[in-house]
Amino acid sequence: MKKGSHLRVALLVSSALGYSRNVLRGIKSYAAPDRGWVCHYADPLVTPFEQVAAWEPAGVIASVVRPELVESLARLGVPVVNVSSALADESFPRVSVEHRATGRIVARYFLDRGFSRFAYVGRAGRTYSADREAGFSETVTAAGKRIATYQASSARADHRRWRSWSELDHGLREWIAELERPVAVMSCDDWQGMQVAETCRHAGLRVPEDVAIVGVDNDDLICDLSMPPLSSVAVPGERVGYEAAALLDRMLACGRAARPPRGKALPPIGVVTRRSSDVLPIEDAAVAAGVRFIRTNAHRPITVDELLREVGISRRSLERRFRLILGRTPLEEVRHTRVERARQLLAGTDLSMPAVARRSGFASAERLSVLFRKETGITPTGYRRQFRLHEHPDE
Repeated sequence: MKKGSHLRVALLVSSALGYSRNVLRGIKSYAAPDRGWVCHYADPLVTPFEQVAAWEPAGVIASVVRPELVESLARLGVPVVNVSSALADESFPRVSVEHRATGRIVARYFLDRGFSRFAYVGRAGRTYSADREAGFSETVTAAGKRIATYQASSARADHRRWRSWSELDHGLREWIAELERPVAVMSCDDWQGMQVAETCRHAGLRVPEDVAIVGVDNDDLICDLSMPPLSSVAVPGERVGYEAAALLDRMLACGRAARPPRGKALPPIGVVTRRSSDVLPIEDAAVAAGVRFIRTNAHRPITVDELLREVGISRRSLERRFRLILGRTPLEEVRHTRVERARQLLAGTDLSMPAVARRSGFASAERLSVLFRKETGITPTGYRRQFRLHEHPDE
């Protein structure tokens, strides 16, 4: 599309959730200030579609969460980009998050903390929930563990935000009460995660000591309102919006006769730890003390003697017990912890590589690059590109 021309673009994305608000911010970053778009915002859950059609948009970016919206958008006969993974429908190109990867990240997070019992709370009929569960399950089972699952009704879950918290899902309460503890629970999203925490409170279970919980989307408002505050996977909502707007722009430029382009799925950023999962359920006191010491001090050089003084056992015994419980030696745990810190800094800051290396505990940017690529299969620069609005590593 030529700059300076004006096209009407309808944004059917609810602003009720933090993820959706970030998507809208990403769209704004692409469209402003001189793209030439005139944007019309409407909440797809409450706005009559006739109002959208009457506006006669040239293109639409929509959070498609209901089958009837698919049919209405198709009748418009204009380019549409979907930014929701609620439905499996592939009528429109979709820009979203890698949901299986999201599940795998949470599984690794819990495994790294020493959990041996796992559970997943999802939403029935929601594609993103099924995909997140699949990623979580495949990683947990690959580690030789089993998971319990619970599926909340999508119809009830969609409206629970408007109801009193006293109207608890009794099925969820009974299911949680029967779980062996301590247990690590992944919730398919933050709303459901807050419901799990509230259900635990009413059942007399401690969070995170009995039930550790991680949600998805890192909605600051929801996570901070949860009791205790909810840990959550941060996802690149702004980049989803930016990429969706860029995709729609290409579709508008190519015209209706062009072949529909492929969408894309963007990697999650990582788990933001809050109180709901800030626990180490490791029964071996020496290993628990060693892990706490490493995670507290990994940003600086750590000597073996320091670690042994902290745990109070021999080096051989500590290495054997680390391998038995965590599957890593103490040295491998140090490296793993440093790489995880580097991941967070690369995704969430604009620090230079030497600064990322220093804050992560690496002696140099070169050492960071070698060990980061060895553990993740990608360079630090390549990893960072995945989270930038204006960079397209796959094009």
